[in-house]
Amino acid sequence: MKPTESRRDKIVESEAAAWAARIDADPDAADAELEAWLANDPKHAGALLRAQAALVALERPLVAANDRITTTGKRPLSIARWFWVGGGGLAAAAASIALFFALPIQQESSEPSQIYVTELGEIQQVALDDGSSISIDANTTIEVAFAEERRVIRLSDGRALFRASHEPGRPFQVIVGDVTITDIGTEFQVYDDVSTGIVDVIVTEGEILVESPAGRITLFEGQRIELGRTGATRASPNTGTVSHSEISRITAWRAGRLDLDGETLSEAVTQLNRANRLQIRVGSSAIAGKKLYGSFRINDPRGFADAAGASLGVPVSEYDEVITIGR
Repeated sequence: MKPTESRRDKIVESEAAAWAARIDADPDAADAELEAWLANDPKHAGALLRAQAALVALERPLVAANDRITTTGKRPLSIARWFWVGGGGLAAAAASIALFFALPIQQESSEPSQIYVTELGEIQQVALDDGSSISIDANTTIEVAFAEERRVIRLSDGRALFRASHEPGRPFQVIVGDVTITDIGTEFQVYDDVSTGIVDVIVTEGEILVESPAGRITLFEGQRIELGRTGATRASPNTGTVSHSEISRITAWRAGRLDLDGETLSEAVTQLNRANRLQIRVGSSAIAGKKLYGSFRINDPRGFADAAGASLGVPVSEYDEVITIGR
């Protein structure tokens, strides 16, 4: 099954960010392999310029993680400032793109922003300057822009768990679409599911304030809410309170696990596909809603597919880097 256009674009942007980091760390990386990647798709050159422009706007390394868990086998990439362009015309374009990235940031913050992009199968643990920290799930993009008056983090299409240091008069805010989550000294997880348009917020410790066009609500430890990205509250059996064991299960992705306790096959496959290049497809709508239980390694799609197939009594096949469960 081919990825959607938006997913394909996100993969291209992630690959471009990795190339920009690689070039910064090692100018000799601009070799035949890079040329082949650029020639593979006309979008690649523009994506690389955007990624490099983002680096130029930063005063600190793009990847400031003090620890990283990765299932891709890649080592962390250090970032310097070295621009690779394929000619004079691209150099001019790169300069204009760098300006485009810098101007919006300066309007909101006196400090440059930092951008973190995780690839499929990659989890980052990031320590921020204010003592806060973020666990970033696979296939997620986060922009951090700290100023004297507030600390702003923008999350797009992904999941992260935030442990915010409390600073009176300088709120820590996570923005997803029209939804703003403000820390009141806490730890919380935010999942922006672009495919459904739902923002899922869980408070694992302390309390937060959630604001949207639908209104304001304060959530405390163990509480959960799901909203549309445009702010409309979504009625759901998941809205309400969750136990400590449930919180541990929901946040098990940080340890590279997928813990299922009644989630459907379709929901489990969505989580696994975020973390792996080897994708899983549900071959029949009749089994998509079947509930599953158990703990699985999130970087082992084949093992999960075999177990799910055996549990549901359906065949499992693999062709062209896609695993199909059911006919």
